[in-house]
Amino acid sequence: MKTFLLSATIALALSACGTMNLSESPIVSSSDGRNREAVIENDSDWQIYSVHALNIETGKWTANILGDDRLHRHSDRTVRIDDGSGECMYIFRALLSKGQKVRSDPIDVCRLGSWRIF
Repeated sequence: MKTFLLSATIALALSACGTMNLSESPIVSSSDGRNREAVIENDSDWQIYSVHALNIETGKWTANILGDDRLHRHSDRTVRIDDGSGECMYIFRALLSKGQKVRSDPIDVCRLGSWRIF
C-alpha cells in the first residue's frame, strides 16, 4: 500500500510540473526508450540554490540543473535525465540557502524516482 501511495504521489507530481533537462547540452535520448525523469521535492524550510546529478556509470556530474533559478521551499521540480549513456542510476546533490550540502542515495530515474529533501 505504501509503495502504491508513493507511486500515485509521484505520478501526480509529474503530471503537474514542467520537465527540465539535467544536462547543459542538448537532450540526447538513449536508444532503449525508457523514461528518465525524477521529481526533486524541497520539503525543507530553505531554498535550494543548485542541484547536480552524478551518472553512476560514467562518474560525471551534470551542470546545475536549476540554472539561475532556485527551488523554493515546499515546492518540487520534475527533471529529465538522459545523457545518451543508457544509465538509470544517478546520485543527486544539492546546496541549500543556509550553506548545507545534501546528497541522495542512488536513484533509479528509469523507475519514476524522486528525491525528497527535508
